[in-house]
Amino acid sequence: MIKPEYLRRLGPERTTNHPCINCLLETEERIRADDFDSVGTGDKIWYKTYKAEIEELERVLRAYTPKRIIEVGSGSGRVIRTVLDVLPDVNIVGTEKNERTFQFVKNRFSGDGRLRVVQTDISDYLSNGGNYDMAVCLMNTFGNINDPEVFRKIVNHADYFVFSLYNRQFDEQRRTMYEARGHTNFSFDGTQYCFQDDWIKGLVSRSYTAEEIKELVRKSGAKLIELRPIELLYFAVARKK
Repeated sequence: MIKPEYLRRLGPERTTNHPCINCLLETEERIRADDFDSVGTGDKIWYKTYKAEIEELERVLRAYTPKRIIEVGSGSGRVIRTVLDVLPDVNIVGTEKNERTFQFVKNRFSGDGRLRVVQTDISDYLSNGGNYDMAVCLMNTFGNINDPEVFRKIVNHADYFVFSLYNRQFDEQRRTMYEARGHTNFSFDGTQYCFQDDWIKGLVSRSYTAEEIKELVRKSGAKLIELRPIELLYFAVARKK
C-alpha cells in the first residue's frame, strides 16, 4: 500500500492499524474543520462529497426528528456522532459486519446509553424483527450491498429510509478519489469498481442512475420522497407506504 497523504494529516497518534478506520476518522476530522484548500484533487472530491452528504443528513434529521434509528454499516461512527449531535435524545442501533470496525465503533461510544452497536449482517438482524422511525445507510454502503431484497427488508422495518448512492455520471471522478484515499489495486467494469486491496479485498461498489434508484424504491414497495444529486452522490429518502 502506498502511504496516502491523508495519513500525514491524521498523524501517528490518531492512526489505527486499519486503513478504512483511518480514512473515515480523517474524513470526519477534515469535514468538521471545513478545510479543503490545501489538499489534492482526489481528496477534495472526497471531502466535498461527504461534507454535502452529512449536511443533508443533518437537514433530514431536523425535519423528521426520529426517536429510534438503525444505521446500516456504522464504520468508524461518523454518522452516529452526527445523529447524536443533532438529536441528543435519540436511540440508535448501529450495525456493522466487519469485526475490526465493529470493535472500534463499539469502543468509541462505550458507556453511551443512547446507542447499541451490534456486529451483524443487516438482513440477518432485521429477520429477528424490530421497527424504527428511520433507517440510515450512507456513504454508498447499499451500493456495496446491491441487493434489492435487503433494501425491501430495510424499508419494511423503518418508516423512513435515508440512503446515498454514487451517481453513475461521476464514475471516472471516483477513480481519482479512490487513488487519493490509498487504493492501488482496483478495476472498473463499466458500472462498478472492484477492489483487491488487502484490507478491503473483494468489495464491489456500484453506482446508480436516478431511474435505477426510482425503480429500486418502487419494487421495494416504498415511496421515494426525496432524490437529490449532491457532488458525486444521490441522496435519497424513501417512505414506507
